[in-house]
Amino acid sequence: MAESSQTGLPVVIRSAAAAEIESGYRWYERERFGLGEEFLEAVNRMKAVIAADPDRFPGSHHAARGQRA
Repeated sequence: MAESSQTGLPVVIRSAAAAEIESGYRWYERERFGLGEEFLEAVNRMKAVIAADPDRFPGSHHAARGQRA
């Protein structure tokens, strides 16, 4: 699933990664109410970092386009 970022290129979250994010959210919420929301905020902050400067993460944006890094 593709999601737009606020700052640059769209960040693509593949279905396996989305499932892991959802699983992480549920786990953190079981640990403490509201902690899952903090986890999602951290995920969204990192997506913004990746979108703003994808070259900091070599291979990730090439792999998303079907290329090898």
